This record gives sequence, C-alpha cells and structure tokens, in this order.
Amino acid sequence: MTTIDVVEREGSRSVKLMLQDEVVRVEAGALASVEGDIDVEVSVPSIPRIFRSLLSEEAVLRPRCAGSGVIFLEPSFGGFHVIDVKDEGWILERGTYWASEGGVDLALHREPLWTSLRTGEGFVDYKTKLTGTGKAIFNTIGPVDEISLDNQVFLIEEDLVIGRTEGLAYKVRFVGKSLWSKLLSNEKVMRLFEGTGKVLITRAPFYRMRLLKAAERKSS
Repeated sequence: MTTIDVVEREGSRSVKLMLQDEVVRVEAGALASVEGDIDVEVSVPSIPRIFRSLLSEEAVLRPRCAGSGVIFLEPSFGGFHVIDVKDEGWILERGTYWASEGGVDLALHREPLWTSLRTGEGFVDYKTKLTGTGKAIFNTIGPVDEISLDNQVFLIEEDLVIGRTEGLAYKVRFVGKSLWSKLLSNEKVMRLFEGTGKVLITRAPFYRMRLLKAAERKSS
C-alpha cells in the first residue's frame, strides 16, 4: 500500500507519495519531483477519450508512476483530502482529482443533459469517475466535510461540492418549490442529491486561498 503524507511548509501543502514496488497515477502537471527507481509513463489515449476530455476540460493524460521511491506533487495554498475507494464509485467535480493508487480506475462520467444546461455547463458535462479499490487524493480549497445520506435529500450551493458517490441521484432546483419562493428567495439554483450515499463538500476556503483570490481580484 502506498504511504501518503500531506506535508505543510511555509503556509502551503503538498502530497508526498512513498512507493514500494507499487503504482500510482497523478493529475497532469502535478509532478514536482521523483526520487528512486520509478518509471513514469503516459499512455496514448483513444480518440473518443480525447474528444470527451476537451469537452470536460479534464486532463486526458494522467501519468502512471511505477516502482519504488518518493514522489512529491506540486504544492497548493489549498488542501488535500484522502479517501478509500471501494464498494462504490465516486464522481468528482472538475479540478478535484489529484492522484490515486494503481487499483483505482479512472473514467469520465456524463451528467444528464437537462442538469448540465441548468447548471450553466452547456450541452455536455463530463466529470472524472473513480471505481476499483485503493486510495485517492482530492485537491480542495478548504477543509472537507462528509455528508452521509440514508434515503435522504441534501441541497447545497454548486461551488461547495467536491464529489459524490455514484448511487446518489443528482439534479438541480431552487430552494423553494412555489413560484413566489423562487422569485423572492434570492437564492441561486441549488444542487440536489437524493438517495443513499455520500457527498463531500467544503463550506469555507482556507484563509490563504481567500487572500490569493482577493489579490487576483485586485490585480484584475
């Protein structure tokens, strides 16, 4: 099993992966350093996968690292969240996937057309889907809360969602059901998850992420 550490230095965080004759896959552009007897390979994707990747803005080339040694991934002012992928698949929001063990399979999941249109994603909305067995690392802007649903309904703003388990039904709606509630609530369209499963959310960003976003707004 790959040893995974989140290292904090000078206000930023990075992921350290220690391999002993093991395989990991990482997000495109995430490698910072590779030490030891580790082969890094990038498989040529199929034409349909390239097309879907262009539509989804998700990376099509995710390096496969095999062998023994130490890998550091790029640092971030945000954070990283580690989960065990087993028994059920996970569907991730764009930009969330960071790395995973070799037993985790990656694919693209397409959201329903009407849901994609209502969320402003256009006619096609592809997201990264994880299945198989092993650990996966998510890139987050803040601390992560796990919401467990047991045949329940959960409403939340779009920007706060990190990912969900595959078995949950997903659609969008306003908080209020009546026309007057929709007009007077002053709320955006909310994401609705229903059924039994888990939703990962972040309710507030780390303070350094807030400072970074404020600086970007000021410079623009």
